Amino acid sequence: MWLQTGPYHLAGLVWLIIIAVVVIVALIALAMASSAMARSRTAARGKYDQTAISSPNPVGLQVNEPDSLKILDERYARGEISREEYAERKTDLSKQWKG
Repeated sequence: MWLQTGPYHLAGLVWLIIIAVVVIVALIALAMASSAMARSRTAARGKYDQTAISSPNPVGLQVNEPDSLKILDERYARGEISREEYAERKTDLSKQWKG
């Protein structure tokens, strides 16, 4: 009575195997995705200069000197700042980058 024979016996087992395979594949995909996210976060943290904590830039971000000078040049070219203010700010920026 408890022993089933014939084609109906394996039907439930096939679905169980399919579900188990799908769950295992989903877990592997989840592990790979979390690993990739962790690597991208680590790579993003690498963009910051951790040795620059004692520098005038307390956050430790790497800021390009030419960008700040370029903005200063553009403001002077548009007439937003005077020549004296331009020279003073340029001197300040140069001191900041040199130490």
